Amino acid sequence: MAAKKTDEQVMTMELYQRLEQNEVRLGGRIAAINTFPGSEKKDRDGNPIINPDGSIAVWPDSHFVEFVFQGGKANFRVDPQTAATLAVGKRYSLLGHVALKTPKDGKPYPVIELDSFDLLF
Repeated sequence: MAAKKTDEQVMTMELYQRLEQNEVRLGGRIAAINTFPGSEKKDRDGNPIINPDGSIAVWPDSHFVEFVFQGGKANFRVDPQTAATLAVGKRYSLLGHVALKTPKDGKPYPVIELDSFDLLF
């Protein structure tokens, strides 16, 4: 029969579990929402890719949110739907996680990927 854990042991175990979670939380305000137009898609030889209708294929626009918090600021890429729901000057709580990105040079680096923006006020 297993020994019953004390409240202190349970709290300690819960603390260790929380510390080991891959979770990032930030609170602050949105200073700017920037949209950058998509560039032309090119083939391996550097020639523009042409759509079936004869137009030049382009990548979708990129949307970035400049988030300011006590002690710093950060820019995050967001999808167009999220960018449309956010407001400059409003305060949000951001929830995300750390992920590793590996560029063409093969050297991985950590980035924060956002999972949600919650409006505070």
